[in-house]
Amino acid sequence: MEEQLDRIENKIDKLDDRVNRIDITLARLTTTVEVHERRSTTLEAQVKPLEEHMSMIHGTLKFITLVALVLGIIATIKGLF
Repeated sequence: MEEQLDRIENKIDKLDDRVNRIDITLARLTTTVEVHERRSTTLEAQVKPLEEHMSMIHGTLKFITLVALVLGIIATIKGLF
């Protein structure tokens, strides 16, 4: 009976060691995620002005394309007559 209790106690000790290692790993991963989160937030803040600038550039290019299309149509119509 005492031998069985010793075996159970050993198994419980092993499980406790595993849980402790998992806790340590979890703490490390939590720190890593926090660092990643801060870096991501910083990078997103830096990208925001670039996105706004690119949106403005795309709008300008669309306008230039439309003007070129209209001028091309006018030139074609003038060339036909």
